[in-house]
Amino acid sequence: MQYREPGVLIWRGFTVQEFANQCFSNKADYGKGRQLPIHYGSNKHNYVTVASTAVGVAYSLKMDRKDACVVTYVGDGGTSEMKYKILIYFNLKLPAPLF
Repeated sequence: MQYREPGVLIWRGFTVQEFANQCFSNKADYGKGRQLPIHYGSNKHNYVTVASTAVGVAYSLKMDRKDACVVTYVGDGGTSEMKYKILIYFNLKLPAPLF
């Protein structure tokens, strides 16, 4: 995740101060210090960090007939894990707006 997502967050309006708040886990951090550094997340920006929730969120958007999609990033190591294969299979069976 480290180098893939910040561009998307900046595009969505995440500020340098918000990046710093999260990296230092200070009181202004949206995750309240419960997330590892550079695992950014923001309800305000509709952004979560756990890739395993992506298919579920995408399917929920589909069921709610929302005009939105979910974008997820997975590195080389993540594609070798079984949960990745299960998520891809789930999305194939119940197509959802996942990219």
